[in-house]
Amino acid sequence: MLYDVSFSIRKGDKVAVVGASGAGKTTIMDLFLRLYDPWSGSVRINGEEAGAFSLADLRSRIGVVSQDIRLFEGSVRKTCCSDGRGPMRSCGKPCAGWALTS
Repeated sequence: MLYDVSFSIRKGDKVAVVGASGAGKTTIMDLFLRLYDPWSGSVRINGEEAGAFSLADLRSRIGVVSQDIRLFEGSVRKTCCSDGRGPMRSCGKPCAGWALTS
């Protein structure tokens, strides 16, 4: 839970949310992205409630780089070349290069 949190970000600013484990970084981002809405208080963007914006519009304007590590089952090749819709297809490129450049 977060208590008495307030901050402003000017248009065009790039912001890093950093802090100790359990400090509320993920909660702040989840509220900002409207993964859930606050139980009390509000999240405002340009003075308007975040709920006034469509999720697609809101999320298309925010970039997040998470520190979470995602582990995939199987090989690096399978992870890089599978599109998740069926059997793995050959992507025709070395997987490490494809993963870093595409």
